[in-house]
Amino acid sequence: ELTLRLLNRDDPLILNGSKNRRAFCYITDALTASQKVMETPTTDGKVLNIGNDQEETSILDLTMSLLEIAGFHPNIVELDAPQGSPERRCPDLSAIRKLTDYEPSIPLSQGLRDTFAWYSKVSQPTTTPN
Repeated sequence: ELTLRLLNRDDPLILNGSKNRRAFCYITDALTASQKVMETPTTDGKVLNIGNDQEETSILDLTMSLLEIAGFHPNIVELDAPQGSPERRCPDLSAIRKLTDYEPSIPLSQGLRDTFAWYSKVSQPTTTPN
């Protein structure tokens, strides 16, 4: 959603929960982890987190990185997070690491560049209702 708003050149750019912290996982890492789980018999019946716990970031820092990639510098309006939104979300990968050799491999900076490039190719700017 954020990438689409940047491509759409939303200004001001509204950020809900800008101080909240998140850990993001690039799609190829998620697919690799899923495949390793499916191919490992000892994971049968287990509940495992899949993700990337190596580069936790705030929503504001994530946004600033994406703005740099987009070459766009809108006015940013920071609002509180929606009610019930956790302040921090980062997966515990200890179980999947113990049962498989899964390790996230795509750095956040590369994932952001690749994601922005993909959305740039497939998305058409739309008019945002005011």
